[in-house]
Amino acid sequence: MGKPPALTFRPSTTGNSRIARILDFERAARMTGARFAVYSGAGARLERALINFMLDLHTTEHGYQEILPLSS
Repeated sequence: MGKPPALTFRPSTTGNSRIARILDFERAARMTGARFAVYSGAGARLERALINFMLDLHTTEHGYQEILPLSS
């Protein structure tokens, strides 16, 4: 497997997503219990942009038909 690289900085223990306020684990835990994350701010915009990109790509270039099922 090899040796891990020597770091020239102290790694963060909180994770970059918390620093950037992209994921909110505490809010998700209050809403759902555990093991979920809530996207906020830039994270929510990034998630929506990725969904739109994939829908556009597959419906325009690969022949898929977009469907939105009704919820009851």
